Amino acid sequence: MPPKIALKVGGGIIQKLPEGGVRRTIEGEVERGRRFQAIQRGMNTLEARGQIKRKKRHRVGGFQGAALIGLAMFFDFIQLILTFLIIGLIINTLLSIVIFLFFFAWFSFNGVSYFSGPHAERRFAVMSATFLAKLIPGINMMPLWTIRIMSEIRLVHREDRQYNKQQAKVAAA
Repeated sequence: MPPKIALKVGGGIIQKLPEGGVRRTIEGEVERGRRFQAIQRGMNTLEARGQIKRKKRHRVGGFQGAALIGLAMFFDFIQLILTFLIIGLIINTLLSIVIFLFFFAWFSFNGVSYFSGPHAERRFAVMSATFLAKLIPGINMMPLWTIRIMSEIRLVHREDRQYNKQQAKVAAA
């Protein structure tokens, strides 16, 4: 049953439905949806013909990986020096918290998730274990951040290779 009353209000239509409810639709919403579907079908057709290619996923590049490892080495060096000073017992704990949040944010901004994905549990466990180990005064002299970041970059590259290989198989099918 069609709506009883339709009011045209600033770029949209408000319809009073027979059941007593109200529905607001935006003009052209259906047309935009149809256009999007047509564009998507065209993109899929072009991709199938090989005229366009989807971008490969590469979340952490070479320069960025080197920068991450360099920063991890710098942070480990600072913690090593501070450990030999009396004040390092207090400052290293605070510094470990800041470093943990820094690397967590950096990887998160690059699309590396610690809460979903194929290796999320392992990734979160290793990051947390590194953080907790860096809170212990004698152990925080070891270069755990550097080892952890190097293993994380290797894991991200492995995930990206698997993802790109899977996407190539889907595109070929």
